[in-house]
Amino acid sequence: MLAILPEINYFNIVGFLVPTIVIFVMAGALADILILVIETKRLSLDAATTLMMYLIYFVLGNLLSRGLFIFSRIYLHNDFAYQEKVFYFYTAQKVSIGKLIGLALAVLIGAYLSGRIKDIYKYYDAFFLGLTATLFLRIGDALNHYHPGKITSPDWGVFYLGSYRHEPSLYEAVSLTVLLIFAWLVRKKIKKPGFLSLIILAWTSLSRFITDFFRNNDLPLKNVLYENSFYSTNYHLNSWLSLNQLVYLMIFIASLGVMIYILKTRGSIFQDPKID
Repeated sequence: MLAILPEINYFNIVGFLVPTIVIFVMAGALADILILVIETKRLSLDAATTLMMYLIYFVLGNLLSRGLFIFSRIYLHNDFAYQEKVFYFYTAQKVSIGKLIGLALAVLIGAYLSGRIKDIYKYYDAFFLGLTATLFLRIGDALNHYHPGKITSPDWGVFYLGSYRHEPSLYEAVSLTVLLIFAWLVRKKIKKPGFLSLIILAWTSLSRFITDFFRNNDLPLKNVLYENSFYSTNYHLNSWLSLNQLVYLMIFIASLGVMIYILKTRGSIFQDPKID
C-alpha cells in the first residue's frame, strides 16, 4: 500500500541539490509563523511580544533539543562516532520534547518580560496551534525515510533497509494534519484561553506515543549511514517501549488531567453561539 511512497533525499533547485529535510523544515517554519501572525491579530495580542516569544523559543528550542540530543548520544546510545553532527545549527535532528520545553518557557518568559501575564494562555494557544506545522517536517522525514519502522508485510510497508517497513513519520504527519484541521475549526468556539493548547498538547503526545510503537526495534540504536542516507532510531527500554514514549505518556496524562479538572470546575469550554 505504501510502496508507492517515493524516497526523495534531495530536490534539484536551479542546479543546487537541496536536502528534502531542509525544504520541509523551512516550510513548517513558514507555516508556523503564518499561523502566529493570524492568531496574534485574531486574539488581539501584542505583535512585539509574539516576536520576542518566537525568538526566545527559537533559541531555547534549539539549545534544549540539541542538549537532549547530545545527552542521548553520549549517555544513552554511547555513540561518539557522529558527535560532530550534533552541532549543526538548524538540522532536522531535533528532540521534540526539547522543543516543547523551549516553547513553554519562551511564552512564560516573554509574557513576564513584556508585562502581559494576563494574556499568557492566549499566547500559548497561538504558539501550540503553530506547533502543528511540524506536520511538514514529518512529511519530509517520510520522504527521506528518516525514521524507519518495524518490519511489516509488503501490503502495508515501504521497502528500505532491506525489508518492508512501517513509515511512522507518515502516520504522525496524518495525525498532525487532522489535528490542525480540527484545532483550526474549533479555535474560535473555545471560550477558555489555554484550553486549545491543552488539546493540542494531549493530542500530539498521545499521537507520538502511539506512532512510536511502529518505529523499528531491530536496528542499531544510533544514527547509521545505510545505502547513502542516515536514519534515526529511538532508545528502547526493551523490544517495544522507548524512553520517548514514557515521557509523552506522562505529558498526555498530565494535560488530560488538567482538561478534566477545568471541565469539572468551570463548566463548558465552548462559546455560546448566541454570543459573538
